[in-house]
Amino acid sequence: MKIKTNLVLSLFLLIFCSFTFLLHAQTDKEDEEKVPEKLKYFKEKYEEVYETDFETAWQACEKFILDRPCQILTQKVKETEEGRSRGVLRSELCIFAQGDTVFKKIQLYSLDPPFIRGGVWTSGRMQYTFIVTELENNKVNIELKGEISGFENHVTFKAHFFQSRGLLEFMAFEYIADFIKNNKK
Repeated sequence: MKIKTNLVLSLFLLIFCSFTFLLHAQTDKEDEEKVPEKLKYFKEKYEEVYETDFETAWQACEKFILDRPCQILTQKVKETEEGRSRGVLRSELCIFAQGDTVFKKIQLYSLDPPFIRGGVWTSGRMQYTFIVTELENNKVNIELKGEISGFENHVTFKAHFFQSRGLLEFMAFEYIADFIKNNKK
């Protein structure tokens, strides 16, 4: 009788340990999959490939900048050795915030904005640089480099530059994808 009891207890202990191990392994996996909110859109490089012609992709980037409202600072298109188009389109500093909401918006769009005690932020800005490259088979690669800055007008009296957390770039690519979808040739 004692052997049966020990056998049942051992079996119960084995099942309990297995269940605990599986539960712990699942929790570790879930923790690895959780990405902090501030890193949700962050990438080392922001680029997308679209199935469209170069001209449509270029127009999408131009329209995105002009709808901010912002102006185009420079735009250059060249032909590569393979006979494909490659262009660089850079915006001026596009203001995304002024007044009381500036620091909140800088915190929303920047990875690690500085805290300046007593600082008064007067503007939050983003400069967009699109590199549009024509690929084979009616595809286009668009790379986006964004630079966020803000002007502090009370303590430092200068512009500060921040690394983007990717939200503005994500919104740009959504806009471009929508433009391309609605302007298929």
